[in-house]
Amino acid sequence: MHVAPALTRAHGCAYDEGMRKLRVYIACKMTGINCDELVRRAKEDTAALEKYDIEVIHPVIAEGVPEIPKPLPEPTPDMMNIRWEEDQKAVRWADVVISTAPHVWSSGAIREHGKVRYDQWKPYISVWPEEVLVIPFTAQKEDDACVRTMDEAGRIASLMWGSRMKRIKWRIPIYMRHWDNVSLRKIILFFK
Repeated sequence: MHVAPALTRAHGCAYDEGMRKLRVYIACKMTGINCDELVRRAKEDTAALEKYDIEVIHPVIAEGVPEIPKPLPEPTPDMMNIRWEEDQKAVRWADVVISTAPHVWSSGAIREHGKVRYDQWKPYISVWPEEVLVIPFTAQKEDDACVRTMDEAGRIASLMWGSRMKRIKWRIPIYMRHWDNVSLRKIILFFK
């Protein structure tokens, strides 16, 4: 398994697939937010999840966002290509993705949601702030969990998908819904 070097340095990611921690990627809006606020949120999110023995990949930490009271500078096209590639590797590496801003439009976060949920079939948790009084119906139906705090997200992620066997059991009904009987029979015959 390959993980981007910046991610392994920033998070000390383990490669051992044996008895490893649950790995969570945080999808968050970064554009237009002050760097010091991004870093503060990243530290809080990470601390909340680490209580549940979860290994966290946060793009703010991975990209080395400086703790300055200015908006995040617009990256160059070359830097954006590098960051995009690292984000894709991090999302593939993660077991669960948690969105911290499902209520605000973010081009990157929306695409990450689609890739995780409908391509990679990984659990997706959305954290809705208290100011959003009613969690949208579609989010309640499409996301695996809709919660109000990162602490709740960590508890649910650990409880529902904290082991490899739990993640496999969660995926089986998804596979069954998406594969027609002919394809399933072919796969069963292949293993006989």
